[in-house]
Amino acid sequence: TYKEVPAEAKILSHQLLIRAGLIHKTAAGIYSYMPLALRVIEKIKNIIRHEMDEIGGAEILMSMVTPADLWKESGRWDKMGSEMLKFKDAGLRDMCLSPTNEETVTDIFKELVSSYKQLPLYLYQINTKFRDEIRPRFGLMRGREFIMKDGYSFHLDTQDMDRFYVDIYKAYENIFTQMGLEFSIVEADGGAMAYPGAKTHEFQVIADEGEDDLIYSKEGYAANLEKAQTKRSEVSLNQNINALEKVETKNLETCADVAKFLNIPTSQTLKSLLYTITKEEQESHYLLLLLGDDELNEIKFKNALGAESLNMLTPKLLESYQIAKGYIGPQKLSSDFKIIIDSEVNVDSSFIVGANEYHFHLKNFVPRRDIASFEVLDIRQAQEGDLDLNGNKVFKRRGIEVGHIFQLGEKYTKSMSAVISNNEGKPFAPLMGCYGIGVTR
Repeated sequence: TYKEVPAEAKILSHQLLIRAGLIHKTAAGIYSYMPLALRVIEKIKNIIRHEMDEIGGAEILMSMVTPADLWKESGRWDKMGSEMLKFKDAGLRDMCLSPTNEETVTDIFKELVSSYKQLPLYLYQINTKFRDEIRPRFGLMRGREFIMKDGYSFHLDTQDMDRFYVDIYKAYENIFTQMGLEFSIVEADGGAMAYPGAKTHEFQVIADEGEDDLIYSKEGYAANLEKAQTKRSEVSLNQNINALEKVETKNLETCADVAKFLNIPTSQTLKSLLYTITKEEQESHYLLLLLGDDELNEIKFKNALGAESLNMLTPKLLESYQIAKGYIGPQKLSSDFKIIIDSEVNVDSSFIVGANEYHFHLKNFVPRRDIASFEVLDIRQAQEGDLDLNGNKVFKRRGIEVGHIFQLGEKYTKSMSAVISNNEGKPFAPLMGCYGIGVTR
């Protein structure tokens, strides 16, 4: 044990783990587990194993090193980004340290299963993963090397996949209840791995040091901030419809500054954001309009468009399109830009918006009247004090994600040709689900 608090340990759990001699730092984000920590980890594994076996799981142990060929087959070799640690083996073959195991388990499935009669199948493992975080922090909470339980199920149809989802949901509840944790189950974003409409939930341990913001109502609604759908509790509207008028707003580049100058609520201004999205290797430009005191939820926006990536418009593009930074608006904007308006903006009300001319804004801007073509989407960030879709007030708290379950559909079985015969003898790609627990977290 140690009396001194290590300098790099910023949160209490990290400090105590080191001071109590449970973990030993090998490198940034990489730790050895000492005898007492290992005893705790083994107890956690046993709780998990019991619940997984109860719902028909079969434990396996997959390789930590996987060949690039599998990842190229699924199309993820070039998409996983810098978190995947890649290297060449002695035979100069491309390899990686597994950050996740969808490819490996699908490859196993292809060899094991040939008929629908062998479904459903649930395989799980408790193994070491490696994700090359640029800034590992908070000790075991966001380490680069970690122990994870990951499980993968295969199903004949949506009904069976949904039935098993209920089983795994309850099993996860049992696991964290047995551990005596205060946790919340929230609707979550499945990211690039889930298909549109897939069921997905996170299991969040409530903690002030948590990295995730959770939105919840006392009536039962709960969601990760990335996913939360809420309505504003109140919005001040300007229903006076007058002709557009240019007003000088020298050196006033924010909605809050403009609203203060004009003595109006910030919600009567519109925030203009410019983004470039990439979808199927094609780039498109977008202007987003939100109420002046709202923030954009980039994940909602990305998912709504099915985009692979999004970035704010570069200074070079701003210059090439002659856009006045700080005074951006839909007027004088190139037709290359598609316009999306957040669903909380009343398109028949009057707003202040950038004039696309330095040191000027436009008064009396009415979106429906003054924009030729636009789309309305829910792209704002939920806030404490909003209302859920049933009209109940929502609150915010922080959590640590310890579990995540979601449905993958046929994403991997189809891309990797894991095709079997159905009850009519016809080939089909089974549906998959994926279920993880951060054991060391």
